[in-house]
Amino acid sequence: MTDEAINELCNNMATLLILWDGALACLHARKPTEEDYLLAQKFVDQAMKLTRELGYSVTPKYHGAEAHIVQQMRDTMGGLYEFDESWMEQYHQTGYTFDMNLRSQSNEMRKAKVIAANNRRVGHHHTQAARASCIVNILKGRGRLQQKRQLKRRHIRRRFCQML
Repeated sequence: MTDEAINELCNNMATLLILWDGALACLHARKPTEEDYLLAQKFVDQAMKLTRELGYSVTPKYHGAEAHIVQQMRDTMGGLYEFDESWMEQYHQTGYTFDMNLRSQSNEMRKAKVIAANNRRVGHHHTQAARASCIVNILKGRGRLQQKRQLKRRHIRRRFCQML
């Protein structure tokens, strides 16, 4: 490659990264406005246009961003400000479990709402604190139970020794 071709490729990649950064910045807006939706779609459209011009393949994540992300942003109360790559990767890892648990559910919208409600409930800080408290109480309860068993064994040993 010539120096000019390398510089052009680097500039195009920098532009592509800036466009995706702009799209993600719009997606992370808390309580987004109509302006945020339009700007996010504009960034995504421009990024996808450049991606195709450069001859890169359109991955499923790109397709999801291009065709669905702004609508999901509109449909999700408060926006997608918590959305990021690690969240998406975690969803891919747990998605199979959700799919298997809900495979008998024929209504996709209901299935999606159940999954979203479960994720929100499990990930909510109050739920996590309550769960941690329950685990601590269970462990404390096991400790008390073990102490009672130990005292009972000692009592039985003492009685047995007294009988001898």
